[in-house]
Parts: sequence; C-alpha cells; structure tokens
Amino acid sequence: MQIRLLLELVDGFMKPTDESYMFKLYDKNGNPVKSIINRIFAGGGCVSDRTEVINTPDGVLPITDHLFDGDALVIENGQLGTVALAREGSADSEVTVRFSSPLVGLWSPPKKNAPFVCIEPWYGRCDSESFEGDLSERDHEEILKPGQSFRPEYVILFGND
Repeated sequence: MQIRLLLELVDGFMKPTDESYMFKLYDKNGNPVKSIINRIFAGGGCVSDRTEVINTPDGVLPITDHLFDGDALVIENGQLGTVALAREGSADSEVTVRFSSPLVGLWSPPKKNAPFVCIEPWYGRCDSESFEGDLSERDHEEILKPGQSFRPEYVILFGND
C-alpha cells in the first residue's frame, strides 16, 4: 500500500495555467507516435467499448483547455513507452516519464483548468461498462501464482529528455 501511495504522489506535474504545454509521445523504441487510440470513459467510472484515434503529428499532443473534458486519456496495449511534458515551442522537456506498462493514463481534472497534469503508467484499469465476468477475467489484470512476484518500475527524468 505504501508503494502505491508513493507512485500517486509523484505522477502529477505542475503546468502553469497561463502557459501552453504539450505532451511528447514516443513508442517503446523511442520513435515519435503519429497517433494514439484512446479508450473513452463512460458514466459511473467505467470505460466504454468506444475508442477514438487522436492524431499526434511528430508525437506532439497539445494540452488544450478541453483535452480532458471527457476524463482521462486511457492509452492501452503498449502504444507508448515514454511521455514527456514540454512547453509549446520548446525543444526541451521539463519532465520525462519512461515505462514498460501496458497502459498509460494522461489526465487532469475535467473542466477545471487545473495547474497540473498526471502521467500514470498503469498495469490495470477500471472495468468496461459491458464487463460481466469476474475479476480474473477483466482486461489488463495482473494475475500472479503463489510464490510469484510483480515488480513494476518506471523512470522520471527532470530536465531535457
């Protein structure tokens, strides 16, 4: 439990609301990602079965006032390996997060113009609105046999990427 709390404390990064920022998105080989497939949230805290393609020319996703209006971006199936946060027009990143998780959540509170964004490598996610199985059948669950261990890691770099 303590490790999970620590991870939640360090995945939010300040982003002044009076400046323009962007995410720089890279695949697991370090190549800029040209588009991402986002799983759309439904009501009640579940994700829907709908997805949307978001174009990210040169791996750039501008952080606009409305980017998170529909809630977090849920990027599944290992589409990303690195996400950097940078001021628009700058070649340098302020923070870079590298991970090997199958999912990543990019979010800020919807419709709040909050002064931070979160970059969260995920190893599981909430239920889909159409899910009717038991927990062991849920998408992206990590299931360990007795005696096995699971040791997820990610790296946060501050400054240039």
